Amino acid sequence: VHVSELLEAKQREGVVRLHDEPEAVTTILFALADGIAMRMLIEPERDFTDTLRAGIACARALLTDEG
Repeated sequence: VHVSELLEAKQREGVVRLHDEPEAVTTILFALADGIAMRMLIEPERDFTDTLRAGIACARALLTDEG
């Protein structure tokens, strides 16, 4: 099952309220995760706590349309 299909279903159920189209949100979430994962591989000695917190804030913004 594709993530965008799951997001679309959850939006219909009222579980999430997407900030944009499900496929666009899915693409951005995967790109964000891929980018963070690459940075973590490149800089294994770095503490990514703040970066991960910022990434979570980005994901939440995409999954909650408050406007």
